[in-house]
Amino acid sequence: MIENEKVIEQIKKDNGITVRVKRSGMFQRITLKLSYDDTPGGKVMLLKTDRLIDLGEVERLVSEIGLPIKLPNGIFIPKGKKLSDFISK
Repeated sequence: MIENEKVIEQIKKDNGITVRVKRSGMFQRITLKLSYDDTPGGKVMLLKTDRLIDLGEVERLVSEIGLPIKLPNGIFIPKGKKLSDFISK
């Protein structure tokens, strides 16, 4: 978990991250921008992109990065967490 905290701090500093994902059999680089979405519980820190990513790749990214990712087809959250765990204070 310490590694994830270092990655999250770097994402906050750079306001996003560029990741390498496999789409349709080819590797591509996709930029995920950091954003804060309003929810009834407060502002939630999310990584966003307008590109579609395969489900397996999204699950891998979410577990490696440790932050929720919002795509056009939904919000993906790390296993064992819920969206309210990512409310910024």
